[in-house]
Amino acid sequence: MERRQDALLTFTCEADRPGSAERLEAAACRLDALFASDRVHVAIPAREDAAELPVADRPAWFAERMANRRRWFAIRGDRTYPLVEGSTHGADHRFLVFGGSLVAGSPACLDVSVAFVPGSGAQIERVLCEVGDALEACSARWTPMPLDAWQRVLQHGARDVQALAARTPEDVRLPRLQLLAARQPVQPQAGGWWNYWSARTADFLGLQDLATDAEFRQLARKTEAGAWLVKLGADAFEPLAPPAMQRLAWLHERLPLLGLREKA
Repeated sequence: MERRQDALLTFTCEADRPGSAERLEAAACRLDALFASDRVHVAIPAREDAAELPVADRPAWFAERMANRRRWFAIRGDRTYPLVEGSTHGADHRFLVFGGSLVAGSPACLDVSVAFVPGSGAQIERVLCEVGDALEACSARWTPMPLDAWQRVLQHGARDVQALAARTPEDVRLPRLQLLAARQPVQPQAGGWWNYWSARTADFLGLQDLATDAEFRQLARKTEAGAWLVKLGADAFEPLAPPAMQRLAWLHERLPLLGLREKA
């Protein structure tokens, strides 16, 4: 049986912007609509020995969590989603999880994540755009799992247990990036296969109008809130195909402010 991939989308937001709790509730409402037979309303505690409890008043719960020093929160839905179709084993199932906290080393950034088992690439795109708009996020990205693992090895020094670096084409270079150095919310941590960039983030990256930019106008479309979705390609391609690696390398070469580069 074919095994589905988990999807983890992390949205970078401005930590000190007023109305964070209201935007979290708006994003949770979008998730409720996107996953129609589910609803995120079960609070996940920070301590493993504490019980998960239903949230009766979600807006008030978000307000309480945003008053916390770390702004940490985690809440999930009731339904389980199989990674393997037809599986009855608990390890092969996931919840829809919505969570976040301040970023270590970058207190101006609030990272908000959505973890789920996608039914299609179209569903990933809708979550990326609709939740990003509801949060008024600065940026987010999605990269298919094999390509993401390769990217983390080259850019973040992740342990290369699959010898992914050796599969890199000779003409492909990815810059090494710093993960924990202080950065502005409008500076994405890295580029992805699909990218959500607010208008301010696009401007920070040097892209004043993606609709008229010769290199980006075929890749970009505006979201309903006026942010940009930039897709380097479709959701389905051969894992670690050289063209996909080349596209990610091109994106980072074209936009030098995409991610904090390590000093030589």
